[in-house]
Amino acid sequence: MTLKMDRHAILVLVFLTCLGATEAQIPGICSPESRGTQAGFDACIEAIRSTMEDNNAFWFGYSYFARCPLNENGLPQYNIECVNLDPTSLSLGDRLFPADSFNATTITSYLDVVIHEKPGSYAACGHNYTSEGEADHTLDPINPETLTPWQTSHGFTASVQGIEEPNALYTLIIVDAGHFFLHGVYVDIPGNNFDIKFGKPISEYEGPKYYKKDPPNPYVFLLFRQESFFEEFDQLPGIWVRFFQQQTEYGPQIANLFKLLDFANDLKLVGPVAVNWLMSRTDPYAAQFHLENRIVNICPMYDEQAAREYGLIHIPDDAQFSVSLFMAYESVGRNFSVCCNNYTYMNQTYHLDPIGDGYLAPFNFKDPPVVKLMKKKLIPLPTDFIGELYTLLKIDVIPDPHVATPEKPFIFWMVTNIPLGRVAMGNTVIPYMGAVPFTETIRPQFMLYKQGKRRRLQINPFLYTPECADIGYRERCLFELDRFVEENKLELVGANWFTTTADASMALVAMDILGLSEADACASTGVSGFSIPCGATDAPITDVPTPDEPATIIEEEKSRRFDDERSSGSGKGRRRP
Repeated sequence: MTLKMDRHAILVLVFLTCLGATEAQIPGICSPESRGTQAGFDACIEAIRSTMEDNNAFWFGYSYFARCPLNENGLPQYNIECVNLDPTSLSLGDRLFPADSFNATTITSYLDVVIHEKPGSYAACGHNYTSEGEADHTLDPINPETLTPWQTSHGFTASVQGIEEPNALYTLIIVDAGHFFLHGVYVDIPGNNFDIKFGKPISEYEGPKYYKKDPPNPYVFLLFRQESFFEEFDQLPGIWVRFFQQQTEYGPQIANLFKLLDFANDLKLVGPVAVNWLMSRTDPYAAQFHLENRIVNICPMYDEQAAREYGLIHIPDDAQFSVSLFMAYESVGRNFSVCCNNYTYMNQTYHLDPIGDGYLAPFNFKDPPVVKLMKKKLIPLPTDFIGELYTLLKIDVIPDPHVATPEKPFIFWMVTNIPLGRVAMGNTVIPYMGAVPFTETIRPQFMLYKQGKRRRLQINPFLYTPECADIGYRERCLFELDRFVEENKLELVGANWFTTTADASMALVAMDILGLSEADACASTGVSGFSIPCGATDAPITDVPTPDEPATIIEEEKSRRFDDERSSGSGKGRRRP
């Protein structure tokens, strides 16, 4: 390997000497400017060959074993951070062409690939993301730009420099070198008028769906010369006809792994004659794909980021969530009159959108939510929670120091000893409460804690509210949360939240809970319109306005499909990637 790197360095030095360039003027070794001379072109091709043979160039090289050492039994790890289907292949060349079959000297041309990024929106992890980016990304294999799955999802164009046999036909193959998934095959591309639109797509291009942020993963574009023309799809050997049928039916990340060398040999392809690649790291777009297909759940990573962005109380800046809390409120409609107005609330289901800091009106969270837990892991299953117990809290800092402070929040709900990831099977220590009267914007938080291994809790909440003087809230107000977490050896593993402001239903709560008169309740909660007597005998019907950015609303009859809706990314909010 040292010899290869030395040869690479010498060629680069020769190339720069020929150009007579200073360091400030040096373009990338494979940039169009550099490839404008024969010396520059040769240096670029040699750099590509050398990089493909380099055992340290990509994440699956020697560095992998430092990140993912063998376990205590001397076996490779297999978890969300450590997945390597071929730990013996360290270089890109050996990865794609096993058994020492890679011959770098076949690479004689340069494959110029441009990825076309377009603006758009997509739903992921319960939130609607919007990307306004629009750009053409020219791939440079030696100085690669790292792109996200969304950026690479809209297609590409390709051309070839230095093609040696322009009258031949060519096959272009796109493959995930880290995980052996096929991402596109185009055959019968004419060398004298090279454009994939003139070829035949056996498998249409589909961009990366990588699920990790670091290290980035290579997606490789390989060009082979054909020995003959492919008239029909059925010309392929039967094993490949079946493979591409599965590819069409299930998608590249779910179909069988692609064996590039076998495919090239079976189709009598020559090369590769040109190679390029992009590097990709994950984004919410890829996260949603993996969530829908139950491949891996990485949505907690985006909840973590949002929690830090919004500065949520009692969530450390270095918190690492390992469980998703997918939550929905199924709000039952009601008509009521208060403050000289009639109000109508409809039957609706609201999915919380913590990433977008989604809004929810107080009337809509008066009853407990439906909660679904899912671990951050490969192939998440309900059985992941066997043998584990959890505690769920709903907390908030009500703008009243007599009942809550940032250090000592108000407890709206406490469920302990949750088995099998099913909140309904836990012990309700403090019954659910929707909201207490308030006038400012607040942000109720759900906090999920993992209890010590098989450790069942026996909680007396009054022990953690010694400063609470309000008889009605004695077990809830000024709750010493930090002490509660420390003494019971709890580990924060997930969170969810929403924002809310007072609505007309708060006047009813003030009357019911605080015993206020209607006049005082309307005044204390900021609901206008009350007078004695009311101004008209027939008060107007006031439909509750939908906030500018509410949590996603879905018809009541769809509420039974809660799990499917969460995995399909229902949600609406304000954040952009």
